[in-house]
Amino acid sequence: MVKVTLRGLILVASLLLAPLAQAESTLEEQFEALQSAMLDKDHQRLSELFAYDGILHIANMPPVEGRPAIGGFFSRLFFFLESTRYTHEYTSIAAGNDVAWMTGRVVNTFAGDRESTSYDGKFLMIWENGDDGWQIALYSVSNNAPN
Repeated sequence: MVKVTLRGLILVASLLLAPLAQAESTLEEQFEALQSAMLDKDHQRLSELFAYDGILHIANMPPVEGRPAIGGFFSRLFFFLESTRYTHEYTSIAAGNDVAWMTGRVVNTFAGDRESTSYDGKFLMIWENGDDGWQIALYSVSNNAPN
């Protein structure tokens, strides 16, 4: 008969969960880097957070595919985007520590001819953990406003 102690269970659980806790911490740092790049309107730094073959999909627009195209998209967008506010709601990391997803809400404010316009929406980010660490494989943003 195997005798299992509480201390033994805690040790095993901590060994199993430590990589996921580290991954979540690293993902949080990457998400903060994304927010910082958006606030600084730094399309180069922002595009580097994407996988080379990453995809950006914004509601009612065709997808933007690949890091160079994503960087170009944001460089043009930043002429009109006044601000972005994210509210991170959920992160889940696959057991293999190779894929994760984040969800939350976002408010984008754009400059207009006479006044600014804000759009509330939701986001989904799918991250992949590869040789270059955690990178965005897919960033999808919806708009809560009716068409």
